[in-house]
Amino acid sequence: MAIDRGTARQIGYNEALHLINNELVKYPVVHITARTDDPKKSVGLICSCHADCCVVLRAPLVLGSKYPVWEHYAKSRFRATVDPAKCNGCGLCAAKRCQFNATRLRIYPEYFNERAWMNEELCMGCGCCVETCPSGARGMKLVDPPETLKLPSDAKGLYIGSE
Repeated sequence: MAIDRGTARQIGYNEALHLINNELVKYPVVHITARTDDPKKSVGLICSCHADCCVVLRAPLVLGSKYPVWEHYAKSRFRATVDPAKCNGCGLCAAKRCQFNATRLRIYPEYFNERAWMNEELCMGCGCCVETCPSGARGMKLVDPPETLKLPSDAKGLYIGSE
C-alpha cells in the first residue's frame, strides 16, 4: 500500500505523538484512524488528511459533490465551539484552518465588530480551528456518547487507505 509505494513510512508511538503534538498542529489536517472497541486490535494507522491533497477529502470538498461531506465520511464525536467574548476577530480559523466552511466571521452587535461564529451542522469536529486560536476562544464539546465508537460485534476489520 502506501509504504510499498514510498508515500508513507512506519513510525513508532513516540514519534507519532511528537508529530501530532508539535509538527502537524501547524497545518489544518484532519487526523483519521480506525475505530475499534478493543484498542489492542487497532490497526495503528493514522492519516493526517487535508482537502488539497487527500484522496478521501478532495472529492467532496474541492471537486464538489451533490452530497455534504458528512454523508461521505463520519463526523467525529466532537464539535468546535467559540467564545465570542474571547475572540479577537483575527479570522485565522475561518480563512486558514477550517476545511469545511463551518467557521465564519460575523458581526456581534454587543462587541461592535466581527468575531468567529460556528455552524455546528457543517463542523466535522476535526479541531483544526482550536489548535492555533491565538486568543484561546476555541474549544471542543462532546456531542456523541462513547458507544458511537464501537464497531458491530460481527465486524471483521476496517481498511483504510488511498487505493
